[in-house]
Amino acid sequence: QVVIASGRALEAVLPVLPILGVSEGWLVCSNGSMTVRARGENIEVHRLHTFSADEAVRTVLDTLPDARVAVEQDGYLLVSQEFPPGELVEPHRVGSREELQSAVTPKVVVRIPGMGLEEFTQVMAETGLSERHEVFVGWTSWADVGPRGVSKASALDELVEELGLSHEATVALGDGSNDVEMLEWAAWGVAMGGASAQVRAHADYVTGAVENDGAAAVMDALLGDRH
Repeated sequence: QVVIASGRALEAVLPVLPILGVSEGWLVCSNGSMTVRARGENIEVHRLHTFSADEAVRTVLDTLPDARVAVEQDGYLLVSQEFPPGELVEPHRVGSREELQSAVTPKVVVRIPGMGLEEFTQVMAETGLSERHEVFVGWTSWADVGPRGVSKASALDELVEELGLSHEATVALGDGSNDVEMLEWAAWGVAMGGASAQVRAHADYVTGAVENDGAAAVMDALLGDRH
């Protein structure tokens, strides 16, 4: 079983399938909040974890006036204002603060363009959202806020159990802070070479960077001569 696990919404993950030449399989989206079974044109949401966006949206917009907020909805993102060009690959529209706060969602995105990563990490910590939600800070001043206890690792663990697979044979590859739990969960956690030192510290092995085909090297090692 090969599973694509992403922090992005379903609408941003589905285009990856034809690039890989895959017509069916399992997808973990929105940092584990959504598990999807794809069978050709048939896309079935197998499991969905949601939460009220009210606290996250209210806290961010009250304390971080320069922040842009996106609330994931069915098929699109509801945003407080436009994000920098090219950052949102999902369909989206600008909504009122009332719309954003009243939404029930798998994920809330917080983005402050122009703010350094270190400062952004600090201000997100000061919001206190991580006490009641899962908060994943990305490569830039971007954070995903999700339901407490939900991660790529929790979604994959549920999937392994349901499919009757062996956890001892699991392998995970990742390079972001939202991959840490997944790398620790897998029997064989592999960090990409371009990952930060903090992420690499949670992996069993480190492979090459994306531009050096690090993921392909791991797949070759697993498949041996079978391909």
